[in-house]
Amino acid sequence: MGSVYTQELSWLLDGRFRDRCEVHPRLLRLASAIDERVSGVDASSIEFVRSAVRVVRKLHPALDSELQFRCLTSAVPYLYAHAEVDAALLAANGMVLIGRQTGRRDLERKGLNFLGIIDKTAGNYADAVVHLQQALGLAQEVQDIRGEISVLGNLGGTLVEAALHREGMACFERAIQLSHACDLGDPQVIEDRAMILVNQSHLCLRVGDLKTAYKLAQRSLTFWLEPQSLKDFVSRTLRAAHYVYLCLELGKLDDAVKHADKCRMYSSRNPTPPSRFYAQVASGLIQVATGNSTDGLQILQGARQLSGQIQQTTLGADAWISLAWAYEQLNRPEEALTCLQALREGVTNNRKRVVAVMLQRTSDTEAADHFDFLALDYREARLESQVCNRARLNSEIDLLQRLAITATLRDDPSGLHGYRVGRLAALLAKRLGWNPQQCWSLEICGRMHDIGKTGLPDHILLNREVLKNADLDVVQTHSTIGHALLSKAQSSDASEAAVVALCHHERWDGSGYPTGLVGDRIPTAARIVALADVFDALTHGRPYAKSWSIDRAINEIRNQAGHQFDPDMASAFVEMVSETRARHWDLDAFLAAGAESSPFIAARREIQNLIQARATPA
Repeated sequence: MGSVYTQELSWLLDGRFRDRCEVHPRLLRLASAIDERVSGVDASSIEFVRSAVRVVRKLHPALDSELQFRCLTSAVPYLYAHAEVDAALLAANGMVLIGRQTGRRDLERKGLNFLGIIDKTAGNYADAVVHLQQALGLAQEVQDIRGEISVLGNLGGTLVEAALHREGMACFERAIQLSHACDLGDPQVIEDRAMILVNQSHLCLRVGDLKTAYKLAQRSLTFWLEPQSLKDFVSRTLRAAHYVYLCLELGKLDDAVKHADKCRMYSSRNPTPPSRFYAQVASGLIQVATGNSTDGLQILQGARQLSGQIQQTTLGADAWISLAWAYEQLNRPEEALTCLQALREGVTNNRKRVVAVMLQRTSDTEAADHFDFLALDYREARLESQVCNRARLNSEIDLLQRLAITATLRDDPSGLHGYRVGRLAALLAKRLGWNPQQCWSLEICGRMHDIGKTGLPDHILLNREVLKNADLDVVQTHSTIGHALLSKAQSSDASEAAVVALCHHERWDGSGYPTGLVGDRIPTAARIVALADVFDALTHGRPYAKSWSIDRAINEIRNQAGHQFDPDMASAFVEMVSETRARHWDLDAFLAAGAESSPFIAARREIQNLIQARATPA
């Protein structure tokens, strides 16, 4: 803290002054110092602003109320953004006091608006609604339309968070109506409209209306001015992170990546805790979506911990929602369910604590406990079903996968062919619009597509020469053998895997086996796995054929479109492989990552390590 400014604080705090003329120049310098410090994020700046607030609060409003108000107005958003909630409340209450003691309704309205914002993000909805209702009355009294829009936006957001949705939406709609009567070039009005659209989008997301939520969030991005204040930077990162989540939910990865970059850029320019939180959430989601699951989960867990430090209830909810989405994408329903249950518990406890007190309307609080939980109820029920089914069927699938690995070991010593095919198939399915559960099921099918090779003689599978017609006929029976093996299993994944095992050598033009199906009559899952199987076989070779480069294999896929492969799927597959290669320099390691969870693969690797260690001279 600069010595000159420290002296100003000490002199003002000491109170050895007689009139306004003595206070004014020192208070003016203090206000300028606060304006300078609020651009910094270091501990000394935060401490200086905290100290300045304490000093100003000790002054009587008659001693230059305008400058006192200016100091507090600059301090509130800065302290609030840096999670200095108590100091921010002290400053906002000072603004209200100055307004009341000087009869300035406009100043009192601004202070009450700040109090409402701080209370809302801390989860104190009852106090927030009281303060914002008072601010709204004052804005209407002094005919401050811009102030009324701002208060309505904050009040609507608070009511929605408290599950009073009808009242909240009414506030949003009124604010939008009023904004049409204002100068649309006014930065404050533009920012308020953008945040109202984001709040509406959050509500639609909460009740499961993804498409409307996406459209509203997209509209909010049209009001995108270069940020001028600390509040603007936080708003930009919030809006961008929310849009990233919606884009990923709807499969719009490119848009999500672009706005995650914006989120990171704005956070780096003004790294307040909320901005860092939203940047971390956006980055973690993108990492998971692009296959870097370990890094992504670590980043999202860090964001959850940061939200606890910031102590803003909305951030905590966003952290749990993001983690649940990530675990669902990774087909880990147990962890996803745990996240959603933590979200529900936090929101429910908060509402029980404040809603009944807030408006004393039992009928509305009962409705509030259920209305926006409908989508969450459905999601939890779906995950619980997945967890139960997985526990029941995991042992069967695990046994079949081990059998499939032993089958592929005979012509792929690594045992990873099935894992790579399964992952490629899942990535293509995702590109074609399949949901995460369908993609995961297809990945399991891909892993087991060659399980029928367990029934083939070694002398044929391990033959290093081109196979003769009679041997080819034997090899082709692996599709029917695989179908017979998998058809006896009980799980739905195994049932679909049986179809894939039977049909993954069918060809688009009807020249495949075993039944010569043509075009769309070939099951969709089998058409997808066929592309993945051929690509991996070409790029890794077989006992009778050398491996090809990825580029050569891609050209072969293109050439066989409309002959061996579904032409639309072939085009999507080529694009998917090209994009995946660009993101992962070791494509094989990325595609075979699922093998890390296989005890069988792990045991083989450990055996190889032990043998090598034994063979190495001491």
